[in-house]
This record gives sequence, C-alpha cells and structure tokens, in this order.
Amino acid sequence: MRGMKIRNASDIARTPLRKSACEIAEAGLQAIDTEQIVKSAVRADPDSIFVNSERFPLKKNGGIFVFDAWFGPAVLKNKFVDRIKTVFGASG
Repeated sequence: MRGMKIRNASDIARTPLRKSACEIAEAGLQAIDTEQIVKSAVRADPDSIFVNSERFPLKKNGGIFVFDAWFGPAVLKNKFVDRIKTVFGASG
C-alpha cells in the first residue's frame, strides 16, 4: 500500500470501531489519490503515449500538450519533462 493519508490513525483508532472507520476512510482516500492515479495510468514509449490502454502516437502530434487542473499537469510534467510542449491548467 502507498503511504498512509491519515497520518494520525494510530492516535484516533483506539477502539475496534474507530480502527475500522480509519481503514475505510484510508481506503477511500487512497482510491481518489489523483496524483497516483495519473502516474499509474500514463506511460510512454519513444513513439507514443498511453493513457490506460489507449495509444496516442507522438510523431503525428509532435509532442504532449496537457490540459487539466490540479495534479495532472504537475505529475505529467515531472514524468515526461522532456516531451511536454505546453501545460494548460490551474497548477501548470
């Protein structure tokens, strides 16, 4: 499992019910970890970028243009710094 989102879980999970609640909340927070989802969903080879299983040829498009808000641009910028042409978004 990735790093814990609830950093004080050991302090607040003092009963079995609270421990279960923390585990459920942690699972939910991990499931919506936008940064990790983008990192795991996007990959590239020399000629293409893949989002999940969908392939986008880079030769035809000439590079990567990122349109997004929040974590997407920052994550992609770090992952594909040499290929991204322009980042459009709130955190770009």
